[in-house]
Amino acid sequence: MLSACSSAPLASPAGKKDPNSFHLWIDTRAAVDFLDSVCTTSTSEAFRAAWLAHEEKFFDLYWSIYYRHPDFSSERPGLSYEATPRRREICKNARTFVMAAPKLMEMLVPKAREYIGANPDLPFYFVSALQPTDGKGEVYDSRDVYSLNIWRETFSRTTGMVATLFHELIHAAQSRAYPDLSALTPFARSLYREGLAVFAVKQLFPEAGDRATGLNEEQLAVAYRYVASGAREGLKHLVDPNPSIYDMDRYFWGTWRDPVQPPKLGYLIGTKVFESIAASRGVQKTLRLSPAEFGAVIKAELQKIADSK
Repeated sequence: MLSACSSAPLASPAGKKDPNSFHLWIDTRAAVDFLDSVCTTSTSEAFRAAWLAHEEKFFDLYWSIYYRHPDFSSERPGLSYEATPRRREICKNARTFVMAAPKLMEMLVPKAREYIGANPDLPFYFVSALQPTDGKGEVYDSRDVYSLNIWRETFSRTTGMVATLFHELIHAAQSRAYPDLSALTPFARSLYREGLAVFAVKQLFPEAGDRATGLNEEQLAVAYRYVASGAREGLKHLVDPNPSIYDMDRYFWGTWRDPVQPPKLGYLIGTKVFESIAASRGVQKTLRLSPAEFGAVIKAELQKIADSK
């Protein structure tokens, strides 16, 4: 089993300017605790109670990244009951992830650097949150960090694991290349970040197609029907300096279950925006598109999607 990482430097060792000398900063303490304290339980009720206790043991980490909003933290008991029947599958996925992910991430770093022009040198936390998101970027301990939810189904599949890890590495590299996104509204910022990450995954795995969004075939079939109307609604959110947490969730986080719109529709809209930009600028320039360049074209690009049939 992997041991917990110590408080290592967040970037390459001092004095080494060669980008190839870079090594990822990964904290596995929460993941190891989940395997040791939750996956060793022998009954469903013990599993459920241990998972809730695990999150509370790492309160600062989980509440900073996953449960800042009271509506999300209040869902924890219900989520624990939903997860319990899948405890064997969940623990299998978690063990596989903890063993395989660090090496895979190291192997993917050069490609992320090639695409974005910067190393993904931000902290990565391996966690096991009841909230069902694969990866998440937030501020924790006064710095930008990325978390990877080790039990999620996507990590049980080779392509799913590699694609999701690469998606998060692209986020981290983009954060280093362009740390200031303040010129973009929150909705535009998420379109920029998620659209580019999915676009990059599709360059690495062209066979994945729009499955690179993380949506399954059934969800994509629905998403295609709503992409134009979603873009029209997105034009309204684009100018909102403070969109509701529910609208952001519907488009980008996928934890709130909209009765009509499929989850993470913003991922599909965002990647369509980047594909449109790449058609005129080329793939390499599009992969390194700055926030200012994106901000200058996003309204027109959304309008094109909104006007499509």
